[in-house]
Amino acid sequence: MLTPFELLRVLLIPLFLGMGTLRLLGIQVKSDPLAYLGLSWVLGAFATALLVFLWLLSGSLPASPVPLELSALGLALLCGGLGRGFIPAATPPKPRQVSTAENVLFGTVLALLLLLVCMRIIDASLFPVLIGDEADHWAMKTQILWESGGFTETWRAAMADPASVYHKDYPLLNPLLQIWVHAHGDEFLRVANRLPIQLFSLAGVLILAGALYRLLRPSAAALFLCLAVAPGWSQIQARTGDADFMVGLGALIAFVYAIRGHSTREPAWTRLAFIGVAFMLWSKNESLLYLLSFLGALILWSALRPRRFRAALRWKRSYAWAFIPLFILILHHGFNRYFGITSTFSKHEEVSLLTLLYGNLADNGPKVLAYFSSQVFFKPAHSNFLFPLMLMLMISLRRDVFGRASLALPAMTLCIAMIGVLGVLIASPVDVQWLLVTAAERVSYQLYFCWLFWIALTTSQLRVSRALSPRPLAA
Repeated sequence: MLTPFELLRVLLIPLFLGMGTLRLLGIQVKSDPLAYLGLSWVLGAFATALLVFLWLLSGSLPASPVPLELSALGLALLCGGLGRGFIPAATPPKPRQVSTAENVLFGTVLALLLLLVCMRIIDASLFPVLIGDEADHWAMKTQILWESGGFTETWRAAMADPASVYHKDYPLLNPLLQIWVHAHGDEFLRVANRLPIQLFSLAGVLILAGALYRLLRPSAAALFLCLAVAPGWSQIQARTGDADFMVGLGALIAFVYAIRGHSTREPAWTRLAFIGVAFMLWSKNESLLYLLSFLGALILWSALRPRRFRAALRWKRSYAWAFIPLFILILHHGFNRYFGITSTFSKHEEVSLLTLLYGNLADNGPKVLAYFSSQVFFKPAHSNFLFPLMLMLMISLRRDVFGRASLALPAMTLCIAMIGVLGVLIASPVDVQWLLVTAAERVSYQLYFCWLFWIALTTSQLRVSRALSPRPLAA
């Protein structure tokens, strides 16, 4: 069990590291005040996991986490110093003409929702990590890594054992953050180990709140924010140490700040979007499908609007930060290849996924579509009809949507991603009904925040309702 001082170190050091990383990108508190703490936790946890990874590469666990803590603090100071010395800070958002009552309403709703998420996290602390994916996938992989003392021959042997852990090929971000917690307790913990992952639920609310507040009137933003926390899967993700919301959070950061970088022409937001992609890719394997979906949407957009596409391809220095997600891709797949770890679904008796899709389409296709219709798309408790609403807006406002890259590219990406999810489930070599019950709702929830933000973005950009759209402050 962690002492209060150990718990503070577990939480505050990554947060401080995230603040330094944000300053290196050119982002200060005033640049995005509502989202700042959430972004600090996400970036700090990501950087901390990279440090833990380097630590484990040595093949041994140090007797104390202090050297790692000092490294994190030193890196935070270095990043902050470089940022202040060489990187211009992003411009704060312009003030808007909004009534005090609306601001009070938004602040009250945000505070209550954050309190609700905190209560979910605290309530989960009454139960140890013993069942479900958080135990069978993530905690088990962490335990093997902890007991092996790093990436040693013991680790290699455990990964070669088919019975050791399922989905051995999953990325390491989640287990590395759990190792960070275990190192401070000097033992394998069964409650506090999930805390860094649970805090991403709080970070997601803050980041989405900042994005919605910039787009909509505070009262409308408060309504959208309530929809974010309402689904049952929002509660489940806040209570567990699963990585599904981490995927969605990385996708949300990439989506929100790529749009902001495009609209403001400030490179800080584009840099942050690339880190969001990297965070997503290191969270869970579905993220690669979402990245490929974006590339597919980009190809479609280039065919629909070739001139705008060529203009967007003009090189900008902020694009160099694409090396971070590329590095994570190489790191993850190179690591798995080095240790001989293969994907559970990539091959089944030497048959490719595409071959399985073709063979299973007639049998599994109707089952998957029927399940998603009843349990995902048109089930209020899961997704509040957001995906059908998104499709309705795309179709009814198609000329406006497909006339703007900021709306068309995310919309096409989200649609291609859902088609990809359906395709993977149809092609699955295991019993499709079991897979639907255990995975369909959880995986589709990964994109829930992105659906919500796209609807808010469309409302703002196309002035679907003037009552929802904010007015700039008069000069």
